[in-house]
Amino acid sequence: MGICRYLAMTAAEIYASQELPTQMAYMACHFSAYSNGLSNCPQSLPENSILILNDRTPICGHNPDLISQQLSEIAEDLHCRAVLLDFQRPDEPETVALVKTVVKNCSCPVGVSDLYAKDLDCPVFLPPAPLTVPLAEHLRPWTDRELWLEAALDAACIRITETDNICLTLPYCPPPENCHTDNALHCCYTAHVTPAQIRFQLYRDVPQLERLLAEAESLGVTTVIGLYQQLHGYI
Repeated sequence: MGICRYLAMTAAEIYASQELPTQMAYMACHFSAYSNGLSNCPQSLPENSILILNDRTPICGHNPDLISQQLSEIAEDLHCRAVLLDFQRPDEPETVALVKTVVKNCSCPVGVSDLYAKDLDCPVFLPPAPLTVPLAEHLRPWTDRELWLEAALDAACIRITETDNICLTLPYCPPPENCHTDNALHCCYTAHVTPAQIRFQLYRDVPQLERLLAEAESLGVTTVIGLYQQLHGYI
């Protein structure tokens, strides 16, 4: 069947697009700050889309059963393939309880951020593989689980001195010409050596991302999701 590739779009991006991707993830749904329930829910989506619920607005007393019911109804009405709970607040007991309720009760498959997935029977959504970590190592803690992976173009800087090593994530920019290639890490890089330090600039551009996704498929990743703004036309 091959790996399924989805582009995550905001409501504004959907509104401004003349043509939507055939495999789309709607990423604008969140907890209402003013009432009990979901806000910014989609009115229509391409069939087999993924509905993403984020927790940028804290859960703050929302009823898990109501949220689960709303997600199920939207997924059924719009013929969604799955729901993704892209949550980043693992220390909040309310959020943990909600994740468990939605996974148990939702009418379609539910993917869950790796921060919450340990004790649940559901797909695990992992962040992009770091430029300094082989993909197989990034996936290894989740052996025997269905894996979904975030895809992204990326850049980083590694500085090595006599006293320390520092790795900094950078905003993505296209790599310069004549870069070296690391096939194990699926990145290209430049190296600058001075008496005080060695500095590596690492980049994961489109060709390297394609190679990473090919390896991801060989390792059993079933779904990748990337941002429309960054990857439109590439995945």
